[in-house]
Amino acid sequence: MTDISKIAAYEPDKLPVIYQQLLAERMELDLKFSDFLRKNESTMGEDTDTPIWKAYKRMGIEYTKVAKNILLTEHYMKGTQ
Repeated sequence: MTDISKIAAYEPDKLPVIYQQLLAERMELDLKFSDFLRKNESTMGEDTDTPIWKAYKRMGIEYTKVAKNILLTEHYMKGTQ
């Protein structure tokens, strides 16, 4: 993803488009999470040092980045109104 603060400073009119893209990306990640858990929840035991848990944690990191960018974009959009 691009640097949202730079876009906000130099091209604020692009923020709504980026915001919509981020929302769509978050929805895709929600679906991936749901599918992943539906398929793997029964095999996710107490030991968190397994390939399944590592994949889950990677997905969580990706989701956190998207959620952070959504909040940041919302903040900048409020500042340009």
